Amino acid sequence: MKPRYEKISLLIVTGYSGAGKTQCLKLLEDLDYYCVDNLPLPLLPQFTDLLLTRSIGRRHQNTAIVIDVRGGDPMADLQEYLATLQDKEIPYTILFFEASDEILVRRFSETRRKHPLSDGKGNLSAIITEKGMMKEIRSYANYIIDTTHYGIKDLKDKILSIVSFNGDPQSVSFMTINIISFGYKRGVPIDADLVFDVRFLPNPFYIEELKVLTGMDQSIQEFVMNNHNASIFLQKVADFLMFLIPLYYQEGKTQLTVGFGCTGGRHRSVSVASVITELLVKKGYNARLAHRDIHEEGGL
Repeated sequence: MKPRYEKISLLIVTGYSGAGKTQCLKLLEDLDYYCVDNLPLPLLPQFTDLLLTRSIGRRHQNTAIVIDVRGGDPMADLQEYLATLQDKEIPYTILFFEASDEILVRRFSETRRKHPLSDGKGNLSAIITEKGMMKEIRSYANYIIDTTHYGIKDLKDKILSIVSFNGDPQSVSFMTINIISFGYKRGVPIDADLVFDVRFLPNPFYIEELKVLTGMDQSIQEFVMNNHNASIFLQKVADFLMFLIPLYYQEGKTQLTVGFGCTGGRHRSVSVASVITELLVKKGYNARLAHRDIHEEGGL
């Protein structure tokens, strides 16, 4: 009987040294991919077993690995290893990065790094050797990305268009929206991109039976939200975020932090941040909620 596996998807990033694999991995990490650089191909079956049985310690639904000449011959028994992925019903996509010889030589010169196959022969000779070694694995690629004329922004756009839903670069399903509630008494979060002041809303601090509660309690949320101004505010903020998030995404931003502040950070900001997060999640956004000051003593 086959072991019971968790569902994951796998990106295999490969290609020529200096063609953009490292930049690709950095972007994928920003998109919450679990990334492993320079994985020797013979370790692929064991690595996927660890992922599938959740033995690494946390669930990695989206995973990316880099396989290239640093781990030995990338073509040794490639078909056999890819067959193991199919047997385990792991969907995989192969991204192959390449660039012209001239550009690769220039990149190694500018970074003052040597090619992993140089071995005293010089970078150009190593690049030619590598291209011969990678010829077959290139034929397996789902996407071949020529970065000869790419800047960082171009590379981001290309990768985002591939990993987004159905290859649609307008999809924001991979963008992380961090929602933070806070109290102005302890300062505005330094990493906030957008900040909304909710101190105009009714304050439950002045009601004795509500004072000791927090915005996580249903009675506080009802007190804060059940008024005309709160309803208008929530709708306008939601519309504003729906407008802005895709624009930030198109500019290559992979995370957006939105802060909601009241005086102490225990009641109003917590309630509003919770409602906004719930709205974003329902619309398919990857929204995460944090209450910075909810457990701090004092505050209005």
